[in-house]
Amino acid sequence: MEPCGRVVFVVGGSGGLGRAVAARLGSGGWRVGLMGRDRVRLEEAQAALGEEGVEVVGSGIGDVRDEGAVRRVVAELVAGTGRLDAVIYAAGVLDGVGPLEEVAGSTGWADVETSLRGFANTACAVGEWLRAGQGSIVVLVGPGYNGPLAYAGWYAAGQAGLVRMVESLAREREWTEVGVYAVYPGVTLTPFMERLLSGEARRWLPQFGEAFAEGKEVSPSVATEMVAWLVRERPRVLSGRVIPALQTPEILERRLELYQQDQERGTLRLR
Repeated sequence: MEPCGRVVFVVGGSGGLGRAVAARLGSGGWRVGLMGRDRVRLEEAQAALGEEGVEVVGSGIGDVRDEGAVRRVVAELVAGTGRLDAVIYAAGVLDGVGPLEEVAGSTGWADVETSLRGFANTACAVGEWLRAGQGSIVVLVGPGYNGPLAYAGWYAAGQAGLVRMVESLAREREWTEVGVYAVYPGVTLTPFMERLLSGEARRWLPQFGEAFAEGKEVSPSVATEMVAWLVRERPRVLSGRVIPALQTPEILERRLELYQQDQERGTLRLR
């Protein structure tokens, strides 16, 4: 049984995997709060989730890079629900595509800041509200977190930094038993990925189109099931790690002892 009545805050919940995660958790009885940058998309997401039977208990417009906006949305959500049990960070942009010298610095920094500043703002805003011993934070990380991503270096650097931030925050929260996890969804068809499959981005990042052509894409449901399992079970040994969604909860449950024995499995390390 999944816990009913608990509240999850989905950052980037107006579309893509964020919206899919909101739908999955909502179907299991979680009450859902959303945050997104685009008012129209956020309203559409809220309406669609409501039609699916998801209880959306709050939504807020804002850029995750704006600390004040994130704090405002979180405060309004908690004021209306009286609790916060889980946070899903699914915000990300990849606009800085192409040779590094041809990408405008402001564009590249937006990729990095959405990953790092956005997550830091979120973690700080929810810190006092997450229920100690019961809360969890799950971050969806993208390609490039564990190796070079030519022609998308800004984004890759942001993703690697995001993983390190997850590791560090997990260490800080050990005494509270709040689990902090990163999930890599794989190559999944979302609006984010559709942009990489068209236009100029396709020229510089052909590997993503090739993955779909070869049938290597991953269903969004794979990631949503992993997230649902993590926020439900909160396995302490996985806190601070990157979990590939394709491992599936069933596989992970059999491998928890391996993670216990190998402290570097699923972590960002120089080798």
